[in-house]
Amino acid sequence: MGSTMSSFAEKLSKEVLEVASVKQVIGGRGRTVNAKGNAAVSKESVENTVTPRNLTLDLTDTESESEYSSSDESDEEDLERALILNDAKKLKVLATAFLHPELSVAVDCTATARCYFNRNSAAEQEDFDFAEEKAQILMDAAALKSLAVDYAHPEIGVTTVDATACGRNYYFRASAIKQEDIVDAKERAQVLSDAAFLNKQVGDYAHPKLGLAATDSTVFVRNYFFRASHVEQDVEYYAEERAQILANAA
Repeated sequence: MGSTMSSFAEKLSKEVLEVASVKQVIGGRGRTVNAKGNAAVSKESVENTVTPRNLTLDLTDTESESEYSSSDESDEEDLERALILNDAKKLKVLATAFLHPELSVAVDCTATARCYFNRNSAAEQEDFDFAEEKAQILMDAAALKSLAVDYAHPEIGVTTVDATACGRNYYFRASAIKQEDIVDAKERAQVLSDAAFLNKQVGDYAHPKLGLAATDSTVFVRNYFFRASHVEQDVEYYAEERAQILANAA
């Protein structure tokens, strides 16, 4: 009986060693691979053998849980480091494009794109020169409107929002020309006009030989001495002779 049990135990130990050689546990999740390809132990041969009740197989992983956890943490750190480096690389590309706009954009020859400003859904754009001209016209119109309001409504006072703004009177500034009163200015103008007229009359009286100068071709005058209503005049010779005769007759 003892020899029979020993022979069964030897046979069983050989089959267990064969199964252990065929199956190999690897990785952190206990995955199994077939080391000998298609080589496997038949199910019937294992069922037909007699297995003692106190025989156990230990196929657990040789690595501890702490080693698995440390491996997972290192993988996460490597992934996070890779993501950070990728973001830093993209930021570097954007910073270079912003600081050096003169650099050309390198693209793939097969890549295609549409113009942002000429797309179908784009808002209508104005030319830069037209936009500047329109802004200048609007500024001029606003300035003209302000001047027109100031001219049409002098009763409206000047308003300012700057408390530190100050100004001086144009007519009373230190460099201003001395101003006259309006009454004195009118009287002076009248005196100068009368003086000019008298100067002309004196010139005409003192120089009767000077002819009249007229620049208007439509101006015409009549002779004072040959007008229809004039008193008849004697010739100077006849007037002298008449006076002599009247003197002799007396």
